Amino acid sequence: MRRVFSVLFRPRSILLLLLLVTLLKGLAWSIIIPPWHAPDEQQHFLYGQSIERSLILRVKPPFWVSEEAKVLYDLIQMSTVRYEFQPFDLTDRAAIAEQIRLLDDPAIKRTYVYDEKEELVRIRRFTAFHPPLYYALLAAIQKPLEGASILVRLLANRWLSVALGLVTVALAYRVGRDLWPDRPGWALLLATLVSFQPMFTFMTASVSNQMMEIVLFSGCLWISLRVMHGGLNVWRALALGLLVALGLLTKISFLSVFFLLGLLGVWHVVQLRRERRLGWRALWPWVLVFLLPLLCSGWWYAGTLLSGGGTQLVSYGASTAGAPVRLLPYLVHYGWVTIYQSVLQMYWGDFGWLDTPLPYSLRGILIVMTVLVVWTAGWAMVGQLTSRAKPGAARTGQWAWPLFVGACATLGYLAFYTLLDFRSMQDAGTSFGIQGRYFLPPVIGQMAWVMVGMTLPVPQRLRWAWAWLVGAGMIALNVYALFGVILPRYYGPGSLPVLLERATVLQPVTVATLVPICGAYAVLTAALVLALGGLLVQDQGDEL
Repeated sequence: MRRVFSVLFRPRSILLLLLLVTLLKGLAWSIIIPPWHAPDEQQHFLYGQSIERSLILRVKPPFWVSEEAKVLYDLIQMSTVRYEFQPFDLTDRAAIAEQIRLLDDPAIKRTYVYDEKEELVRIRRFTAFHPPLYYALLAAIQKPLEGASILVRLLANRWLSVALGLVTVALAYRVGRDLWPDRPGWALLLATLVSFQPMFTFMTASVSNQMMEIVLFSGCLWISLRVMHGGLNVWRALALGLLVALGLLTKISFLSVFFLLGLLGVWHVVQLRRERRLGWRALWPWVLVFLLPLLCSGWWYAGTLLSGGGTQLVSYGASTAGAPVRLLPYLVHYGWVTIYQSVLQMYWGDFGWLDTPLPYSLRGILIVMTVLVVWTAGWAMVGQLTSRAKPGAARTGQWAWPLFVGACATLGYLAFYTLLDFRSMQDAGTSFGIQGRYFLPPVIGQMAWVMVGMTLPVPQRLRWAWAWLVGAGMIALNVYALFGVILPRYYGPGSLPVLLERATVLQPVTVATLVPICGAYAVLTAALVLALGGLLVQDQGDEL
């Protein structure tokens, strides 16, 4: 029977199945989520459009936007849907079709309107604290589609995020193989949890530099695990340094990676000292790790360093005169519980402009689960690190230190956004507004923590079944988020075929395309659930 299972449930085949399901899932979400109904999506898109048309990395003139953007803003009923929490009014299909035809008019593509009150976008202030690398990629995608409707170009830019999501899932599988080399089922489970985490999927279906940040941070995490297993050589140092450089040119929050590098550096020095190999020859690759980011991305951060960090926040809000804010009192009185309760709520399921949440009770359950997972996984990790194997016994718990380093990467983002909020209070007199999606870059480490925390307390003979239920539960949560929350929120009551037809009204995709995508997604997702269960059965053993 075991041989039959090994033939039917090959890890590489199931990985390909997972990647295909991830692709279909991303396509479905990217079509169903209405244009510009994702956080800051219009700013991200218009920044890329500005680079494509002007070949300048800054938006000029400051408050001019293309008329097609204004037409699209009216078409998607932003004020009614976002602020009044109403679904789309699609009753006048003739008027909507006329507006969509207007988007194909070459004249409005090159006609610019003055957005003096910044009611449409805050594009100039937005671009001041976002590095240009991701937007250069958006520009490259938009260039050959310049003659197409803005709806086509927007969807194409969303599909860049879908592609980056595929790379992240593949990296999650590689991280899982490094953590549990003899357990391909656990590696597939980790990749599945990453793929179906609802907010991760939402970000793969929207135009945002965060997906590029996630994939680059995931690459850094994978290389870090390779360093922990095999040391830091020149090639790994070059790869790690290049990923950090690209990440710093993608989003300023990538500065959080230095917390991960610090932990990795301490671990490496301790290991070298144990092996009596500590010296310049063993440590000099670290010079490459830090030199490449300085050479490749230092030019963009030069003004920030010279000004003490203020230039990144001047654009976020006008400076205000008031009582000085000191760091220590600020941290003492910081609302850690209330702020990060809302952060966790969004992390698990506040979609759109925070106007499309999962049910409050469900998010409450997920928050409690998160707290329990952190507690149980933490104790399991401590137990593995402090246990001593019997003479001649196989080493267990080799995942403990890598899991600790990967999970602690989230602390780097926590420190970064807390400091950013503090600087915003100092410079602008207002809170930055920390959101749960900001903490997605270390999602692989977070989902590995969920795996360990959810499964290790279960008795060994039931562990594979419980692990399968964890994976199936995440898949079910993802499916419910799309078809049970997002779809009826934007398109009103009705049967699934009716809602899918409405979702294509504002997209350059026909219902004849969307329905097969959703159908194939449903069938292959069911196959993935079965295949994952079969692979986890093969992974049964005495130790994790």
